Amino acid sequence: TYASRAERLDHITDFNAAEGDVVDLSALFGTRPHPDDMAGLIAGGFVKLVQRAAGVRVDVDLDGGGNDYRGLVWLDGET
Repeated sequence: TYASRAERLDHITDFNAAEGDVVDLSALFGTRPHPDDMAGLIAGGFVKLVQRAAGVRVDVDLDGGGNDYRGLVWLDGET
């Protein structure tokens, strides 16, 4: 669980979505939109997934709109 952007840019080396791993963003966003609705978070400009050679970086924009993304966490090895 990430409670603030100050806790950012960790590298999670054993993340596996197929095994049920999730990045819990509920403390960052509360209910705007519902933090379990990744499609809504992406569409609202709250979250962006950036593919890089080393894996996926999860970027967040705390007030939405997609104009102030900051890297939050690296999911090493994910595609």
